Amino acid sequence: MRQNRGMCCGKSNGWEFLRSCGMMDRVLLFDSNIDPSDRGKRKKMKRPKPHILPAGFIHKCIIKDNQDFTDFNYENYLREFLNASAWFMKRTGGEAFQKPVSEAHGEYDAYTGTYSIDFKRILGESATKAVKFTSPQIIRSPDGTVYTIRPAYGRHYDTVRMDVLLRNYTLEELEHLGRQQRPGIQNQPNRDVWAYLHLLGRQKNLLLYYPVVFFRQSQDSAGEIQAIVDALYADFSSSLNYRMLAAARYETYLSVFYENQLLILQSSTEGLDCVDQVPVNMSPTFCEILDCYDQLDYFDRRA
Repeated sequence: MRQNRGMCCGKSNGWEFLRSCGMMDRVLLFDSNIDPSDRGKRKKMKRPKPHILPAGFIHKCIIKDNQDFTDFNYENYLREFLNASAWFMKRTGGEAFQKPVSEAHGEYDAYTGTYSIDFKRILGESATKAVKFTSPQIIRSPDGTVYTIRPAYGRHYDTVRMDVLLRNYTLEELEHLGRQQRPGIQNQPNRDVWAYLHLLGRQKNLLLYYPVVFFRQSQDSAGEIQAIVDALYADFSSSLNYRMLAAARYETYLSVFYENQLLILQSSTEGLDCVDQVPVNMSPTFCEILDCYDQLDYFDRRA
């Protein structure tokens, strides 16, 4: 076992665990430009490739300090990112977002006296389960050493990313699906989309969190970010239009990672616009999770 090497958020290669060791290999994802079920509605386009984050970034009960689960979860690190965002600090007049004492009555995930917003993870129900069931539990000992317990389910899971799935639906089809009752929906992709549409109907400001990272492929980071925004809008446009019809009075944001930044994209009638980029080292919670996986990568590559 190797001792804790410190937070890797300050390093340029903080995502090396995901680049090199294939920690998500058990989750089989449809990753082509056109999903096998596509009926020819969309033309092929060259798309930046997203990588789903490991389970510790998505689920609460993955990382333990000895026997107790940590307070590591995406709601906490997203709140820290928003508090470091110039865009959102303008929205709140500089007031920091607070964590609700309870969410028993639908409280916002991040609130201030003047502005509040809710976080919704939009990976999809089947993909979220696949990530959890095929991922090891992480134990962090008092001296900072990290080790794992094998996942409860060792078999492969077939699933599909939400961006791939949504590119097959028109607005009219989404409206038709949204009017159905869940028990009557037989196929899993439609159930995933139905659950996503249910979230979009919430009468709140929403940050739709898609837990994926895009890696830099060239020196043209501005061009790559724009390509990511364009690709995401091509896939999510019908559902974002559905959101505008369902909750026109409220703001909608979509967030993903690009290299060592959280991209904050605002949805409007004009499309998606990148309004802020927050470095990952602005979130202590995110850095602690990243450090655990950085150590695991060190062990896996030297096993």
